[in-house]
Amino acid sequence: MLNARNSNKILMLTIVSVFWIGYPLFLGQRIVDVVIFITFLFCVWGGRKIHFVRGWPLSLFLLLCSYFILTWYLNFVIGKVPSVAGFYLFSKILFICLFVFIVFTYMKTLSVEEYRKFVVILLFIFLGLCSWAIFYVLFYDSFFVEWHPRPSFPFIKDTRLSDAHLLAAYFAISLIFFSENLGKFFKRMPFWLLPILLCFGAVAIIATGSRIALAIVLFWILIKALRQPAFLVKVGFISLCFILVFFLFVKGAGFEYQLDRLFSFSFEETSSLGKRVVRFLEVFRESGEYYYLFGKSLLYADVFYFDGILSFLLANFGIIGPVVFAFGLVFVSYCFLLTGRSDSLLLGAVLVSLLASEFFLISRFMVPVVFYFYISRYGHSHNINSAQK
Repeated sequence: MLNARNSNKILMLTIVSVFWIGYPLFLGQRIVDVVIFITFLFCVWGGRKIHFVRGWPLSLFLLLCSYFILTWYLNFVIGKVPSVAGFYLFSKILFICLFVFIVFTYMKTLSVEEYRKFVVILLFIFLGLCSWAIFYVLFYDSFFVEWHPRPSFPFIKDTRLSDAHLLAAYFAISLIFFSENLGKFFKRMPFWLLPILLCFGAVAIIATGSRIALAIVLFWILIKALRQPAFLVKVGFISLCFILVFFLFVKGAGFEYQLDRLFSFSFEETSSLGKRVVRFLEVFRESGEYYYLFGKSLLYADVFYFDGILSFLLANFGIIGPVVFAFGLVFVSYCFLLTGRSDSLLLGAVLVSLLASEFFLISRFMVPVVFYFYISRYGHSHNINSAQK
């Protein structure tokens, strides 16, 4: 008989299995968003107890409530009213918080074997999406000539557009996750599997032509080498393998456009980097209306995407937002250097990825990232290797 626990587990596995499908059903919502909402209803229907948080999460919540009250008063004084975009933005963030709560509620009840199932599914999806990105570039002239030259998540509605930067960030963070955790859950894994996996993922990153993935990988190498200098030896070995793969399979195979874009760092106003800088400066000038400190607040936002977390935070939270973001990145990096926890490393990589865009608003990004985080956290807090003996 299908009890509440099994039905919830099936829904969680479904969320993991369908997050990559990019086709919108209604109002920009994907299949995974619908499944997350159904899972929440099952959570409420099943009578799950909600454990109220204490300590710093409660303090953070009270601080945010104080901020919303203050910004509401400031906007009320200058005669502004909440916007439709602001309500949608607020509800989207609330939905993501809801999903994190659902994962927290159910993942902590799973066994090691059940965690391994999630790792296997996530690994196969990662390999499938890598294969898709590489296939897209190799056979672009044959099958996708009317589409955007850079690959996206499969089944997007408008093929003239691309979310390659989102796909690339997912690839880079996935490489970090599997590199740090695959050996914990599968002790007898062949030694050659991880280098091949990393090379395969690196080729997929090149296929996206996205610089944010390069920044994430460089962050990983730098922060890991600072804690474990011997890691540079592994990086050198994997780099040699990648160079071999590159010259055998990538060079001259249609990756010229992607390579050129990947290693171009122009700050002209027409380039993507230049547009982000211009947008940030525009937002900074506009934030003077709110004394540079508080921002417009989420409910009063008139722009949904700024294509960069710093502009998003500055517009909605004032100068305090980017400062807190920078402090958070430094803090989680320090935590990793101090403890070596892979969940701290992943969180730092996610913060770096947000420099490209507000990926935290997109379920195709947040679903795998949240699962990666909780699986990494479980792998650190439980002696998995001893359970395999």
